[in-house]
Amino acid sequence: MIANEINRAKNVFNPDDQKEANLCLERALELVFLKIDNLKKSSYLKEFLRLKEFIAEQYINKKKKRKDLEQLFKATISLDGEAFKTEN
Repeated sequence: MIANEINRAKNVFNPDDQKEANLCLERALELVFLKIDNLKKSSYLKEFLRLKEFIAEQYINKKKKRKDLEQLFKATISLDGEAFKTEN
């Protein structure tokens, strides 16, 4: 679900109007917060906290680039081994 929202942000990205992409990133952040709440003592907690920072960084970035959103999508996919295999 998190990767879906980031992929959606990448697909609706428009450098002149970033509102739609930001809405997708907001939803991705909400999902990450929910995931973090469920991972309190998991080995993945550190990675999801890092992902939260990357998503938030893109959210506040006024000069977003599609390339940055693509990298964020790939990083998110890499958190799931099965999804990573299908993408690569």
